[in-house]
Amino acid sequence: MDELVQLNVQPVTYRRFLELQQLLKQSKSDNLAQAVGENLAEIACQVVEQVFGFLSQISANQQQFESEHTVEQIKASIAKHLPWSMQLLNHERLSSLIDDLGQMMSFTDGKIWLKYPISSHLARQLRGYSQHLHSSQEIVQAFGLIVDIIDQGVTQLVRNPKKKLKFNFMVDKSLAGVIGLTTQLGYKRLEKMGKQLNPEQAQAYLQHFLQFIPQKN
Repeated sequence: MDELVQLNVQPVTYRRFLELQQLLKQSKSDNLAQAVGENLAEIACQVVEQVFGFLSQISANQQQFESEHTVEQIKASIAKHLPWSMQLLNHERLSSLIDDLGQMMSFTDGKIWLKYPISSHLARQLRGYSQHLHSSQEIVQAFGLIVDIIDQGVTQLVRNPKKKLKFNFMVDKSLAGVIGLTTQLGYKRLEKMGKQLNPEQAQAYLQHFLQFIPQKN
């Protein structure tokens, strides 16, 4: 059975999301594309901070700089390209996108979560590494699992919606390039950190990441 990765969305951002969702239902004329793009970019940047931001807290000075630089590069790309891509969508497609994303959000334990499923096998493997992480090979393998888990989220939250929106060939190709470049920035950073961190540092990051995959009771 699948487990869920859940990432926190700030209340003010979520309130704006619900407001835009309602406006899209009510109005057929107002141009909400820019506002929708900016809101989705905020959500995406909050996710990036949660997934990658902790790396800079557990690493040495040079590693910290590189991690922070990577996060800023990813966020800058999101802030630039997501609002632009939303401008290309008509009202109906914007509304469909927002509704689909809304189904992936829920209010639990006083917080708003953006969720996507992963296999229980992946979650168990990562929990296993978090309990006994000794060799450099185990660290590399554990960080490879994290990349796999994140990439499943990218597919479900970004690639699949892009496919459903059916952009024209040139726009679709441009967006695919942006997605590929942005994700590779993050993945390469994780893979590099997997080779640089000692077991104690790596275990701290695994424990941080596992907060996003709460165990079923």
